[in-house]
Amino acid sequence: MKEFFIILVISSISVGLMVLGLSITRIRKGRDLQSDVGNNSDMKRLGLVCTSKTFLHEDKVIKGETNLDLKDCDNSCSGCNPC
Repeated sequence: MKEFFIILVISSISVGLMVLGLSITRIRKGRDLQSDVGNNSDMKRLGLVCTSKTFLHEDKVIKGETNLDLKDCDNSCSGCNPC
């Protein structure tokens, strides 16, 4: 029982520190972290697009079908539809 309590306390402290770290990031930057391609302006500036859209583009190029323009991608990544 004593070991269980120690593990519970350590895991609670670990989760608390993680939440504190994310909160500090949000307070300093004033917004959530932008890790998704669709939301990150730096990734858009570099020309990075959604992985699903890239796979669709490469598949159509290999099959010789109409070229898929990646500039039409909205980078939402949640529901890429083949054009």
